[in-house]
Amino acid sequence: MSNLKFSIFFVLSLTAISPGIAKEDTPFPDIGLEKALRAQIGKATEELKEEDLQSIAEFDAAGYYIENLTGIDRLENLGKLDLSKNLIKDISPLANLKKIAFLSLDRNRVEDLTPLAKSTSLESLSLETNRISDLAPLLNHAQLVNLDVSNNEIVDLTPIRAMKGLLLLDLSGNRISDLSPLKNLQHLKWLHLANNSIQEVTPLAELKELSFLGLKGNPVAESDPAGDSTLMKLAEQGIEVDLPSVGSATSPSSATPDSLIQDPLLEELIRMRIKKEEGELTKDDLLSVQKLDTDHYFAIETFEGIQ
Repeated sequence: MSNLKFSIFFVLSLTAISPGIAKEDTPFPDIGLEKALRAQIGKATEELKEEDLQSIAEFDAAGYYIENLTGIDRLENLGKLDLSKNLIKDISPLANLKKIAFLSLDRNRVEDLTPLAKSTSLESLSLETNRISDLAPLLNHAQLVNLDVSNNEIVDLTPIRAMKGLLLLDLSGNRISDLSPLKNLQHLKWLHLANNSIQEVTPLAELKELSFLGLKGNPVAESDPAGDSTLMKLAEQGIEVDLPSVGSATSPSSATPDSLIQDPLLEELIRMRIKKEEGELTKDDLLSVQKLDTDHYFAIETFEGIQ
């Protein structure tokens, strides 16, 4: 009898502490998802009512060991969703979130982006460290401003060529060699291409608004930058080209020691926020920034100057 009691206690304990274990007869079968929702709403045990779900515009569910997203489509007014650091593979329930503008699925197990094909309200999409090889479902996402697909299995950038509104693009840690689909992204300001298979960067020569280009860990980075006419042209345009052993003559930084903001990506975000594309950023400019969303911009290295 004592062994039976222990077994029952052990099973109940596992159910209580293991977020990924599914529950039956509930709108949210995944215990981790329900736990995150209850934390968001502030209801530990009470019934989750429809008005509770409709009130959620921003939802932080990072790190809850979520596997099953069933029921999340009931959050019809969701505009910002962070599902990073979970165990998610199937993102089908996200297809019905019509108002979603900011979505992070960093560090999951996502392979298929088809459920996001019609998510045309998306402005910022972060998919760092997943198992994605095909970007075709994003072909019609011309409205995207920020896209992070770093540390995946991407080879073909063709679906990105129509994303002419992109300002920030992280493609580092993939299998990319052909950059030609990027040549028409005329508004691109920040481009990270580290750790790919890139041998030449000619398609980037006409990106007039680019301020940062990361190329470490590519074959092109192993050659003498001074001997690459495209790299020299980019440097002459004032672009910060991040390469190992590159002197100041070929890698001018967009942030000088006298700049208030030392990180070029952070500076671009601030300029976007206050709508000041050119000219020196003043202390009054920084004081005018009441809120700055940097949650999905993991490439920011320092916040010096914003304090």
